[in-house]
Amino acid sequence: MFGSIRGQHIDEVIVGADRALPSGMSAGAHLIQRKIGSVIEDFMCDPDGDYCIGNPERSQQFFIDPMTFDTTATSIKPRRDFRGAQIDLRQRSTRSSWFASYLFSKLRGDYNGLFKFENGQFDPNFLSDFDLANFSVNHNGWLPQDRRHQMKIAATSAFSNFGIGAVFTYASGTPLASLGADVFYGPGEHFLTRRGEALGRKRTPSLSSLDLRLSYALPMSRYKVELLADAFNALNRQAATFFDENWTFANIASLPPGATAANAPNTNYQKPVAWQTPRQIRFGVRVTP
Repeated sequence: MFGSIRGQHIDEVIVGADRALPSGMSAGAHLIQRKIGSVIEDFMCDPDGDYCIGNPERSQQFFIDPMTFDTTATSIKPRRDFRGAQIDLRQRSTRSSWFASYLFSKLRGDYNGLFKFENGQFDPNFLSDFDLANFSVNHNGWLPQDRRHQMKIAATSAFSNFGIGAVFTYASGTPLASLGADVFYGPGEHFLTRRGEALGRKRTPSLSSLDLRLSYALPMSRYKVELLADAFNALNRQAATFFDENWTFANIASLPPGATAANAPNTNYQKPVAWQTPRQIRFGVRVTP
């Protein structure tokens, strides 16, 4: 433990207004700001190689020269700044309803959260982000969850014994990075360009999905029995969601002169490694008293 520890928390401010409109409609508009208040993480807290748990912004980290292994003390304050503007419309009637929302946002900083997207590290509060000051180079930038545009439209309707529903979602792509390995920690630790500003492709493709539901209520007196059919990603969109961001697996902390995406030592650099889940169909029966 390093000194007294403040609890990890996020500070959020939302300012907005909602208003009822004619014909059962309502509208809303909101401005949103979220900032990381304090972070609990592990880091090397003395030049002998001992690690502590604490608040990085209230302690010191060490830069280790990979050639001489000399150490230099410094301090890093974690940042995670989200700013967004959201508008939404909705309408509800006896037999139908619909909802639509749009969010424009930006997410910038040097702290992902409890999961490190770039190398898949899932060690809550034990990530490598602040272990060494070496990792702070190019560390501040557009975070992997930075989606500038997000939209959602949902509608339901009922007639006779039938019900139908649909949900459409859209999200613009997320920023990519160019990564190098670290002599102590392995691949995917060093940002070779400013975070979120990769060599070559800058962002992942946008994602969209249409989910559908059809229901039929059987005419029964004692119980309510519904037959259900759901289609997830009904249009079978299979855009790439993750890419190989390792420009090289060599132990480097900066790009050599003339570096491009085309001459990356890793031949799989910026090739897709994961895609949207393909279309799924589900059938079910719901029984309620």
